[in-house]
Amino acid sequence: MNAATPDRLLRLADVITRVGVCRAEVYKLIQAGRFPKIVKIGSSARWSEREVSEWIESRKAARDAR
Repeated sequence: MNAATPDRLLRLADVITRVGVCRAEVYKLIQAGRFPKIVKIGSSARWSEREVSEWIESRKAARDAR
């Protein structure tokens, strides 16, 4: 994703699909400070698409660094 692309906000279902973990695991990772924080829109939780993509890339980089 490049800087010219607007940053969309993802719903939990979209995050789960992209990351491949269950709802509970997403919230455990957030609580541990190891996943992008929630963006609150009223009572809804959303995540920055850019931050989620960067998190995925960081996981791949950590894997490759071993």
